[in-house]
Amino acid sequence: MNKKFGPTIFILVIFFSSSLFLSGCIKSQPSKFYVLTPYKYSTDKYGTDKNPIDTIRGGFINKDITIGLGPVSIAKYLDRSQLVVRLTPNQIKLEDFHLWAGSPRDDIPAILLENLTSIMGVDTIYKYPWQRHVDIDYQIVVEIIQLDGKPGESVRLVARWEILKSSSKSNIKGVVVKSGKADFTETVAVNMVESESGVGENLLSSNRFDSFAAAQSRALGKLSIMIAQSLADSV
Repeated sequence: MNKKFGPTIFILVIFFSSSLFLSGCIKSQPSKFYVLTPYKYSTDKYGTDKNPIDTIRGGFINKDITIGLGPVSIAKYLDRSQLVVRLTPNQIKLEDFHLWAGSPRDDIPAILLENLTSIMGVDTIYKYPWQRHVDIDYQIVVEIIQLDGKPGESVRLVARWEILKSSSKSNIKGVVVKSGKADFTETVAVNMVESESGVGENLLSSNRFDSFAAAQSRALGKLSIMIAQSLADSV
């Protein structure tokens, strides 16, 4: 070995070894996985007032209708495994260690379907694409434009929706009877005090993102109530 390059090569070996070590440390951070949850309402908070869910369900009593949900489209930037954090109106951040356990493209329609079934008390709701032999009376089309926010602060949901009434049961294309735009903001509540230890910091971070996913679930619940109420007024 040329003595002239000996120290240089040694320094380069140390540098690359350190880089690999640090890279390994960074990649060793465990990923956290989150899911959306169906809307749940409590009758307790309404006291003697009329529960709006009961009013919606009343609109479907003795109504023999079949409902189709979909297509439900989501903004392309949401169709990924990472949770999306809004930094500014024009900048987002993808959380590489806080991930959806499933696929937002599949899970959002599934949650909306479960919400609508529970809120309306109707079992005959089919998710798009349904079988050709299914006769649809009303079709709900949804477009999720925005569903993000800041952990520890708030979540914003912006969506457009349409309710179509089939002109013939064999044809899913129908006449728009109701349409609307939802723009909801949900506060992200974190009920945990950060401790002085590193473990406490990690737990706080997980709690913030867990609450972040829960706020998104509540926002989808509000969207479901809005659509259900509009459909109840249309049948």
